[in-house]
Amino acid sequence: MKILLVWPAVTNAEFYNILPLGLGYLAANLPAEHQVKLWDGVLNHSNNDKILDEIETFKPDLIGISVWNFNLNSAKEIVDTIKQKYPNILKIMGGPTVSGYKSKIFDIIDADYAFIGECEKSFRDFLELFNKKDQAFRNVKG
Repeated sequence: MKILLVWPAVTNAEFYNILPLGLGYLAANLPAEHQVKLWDGVLNHSNNDKILDEIETFKPDLIGISVWNFNLNSAKEIVDTIKQKYPNILKIMGGPTVSGYKSKIFDIIDADYAFIGECEKSFRDFLELFNKKDQAFRNVKG
């Protein structure tokens, strides 16, 4: 499975010294058969529309987005942009704001799934069951 992990761009932010370590942990804990790429809108000083270029080039099956309070609006913008042009790509979110909001995050961001808390293991379990088309993926903790 091709997985694109996204650190949303934030306009006029001074967050260039914050690295998306959570996304790195996710990527490092996935089995080797998954092809994983990180799109860092902050480091690239990019705008969120540029995610479409990355999707066109990489052609991911799944997009994971790290959501924090400071990038909440940007994360929503990315999900909305992806849904409009690529509605069939699975969109998953995680991060501290998702953990805080829990299911209420879906009132703000229209992603397909969300992970709460540490999810290095549960994300891997989710992918394994999802790839097998095993409906138990809906019961993965996290």
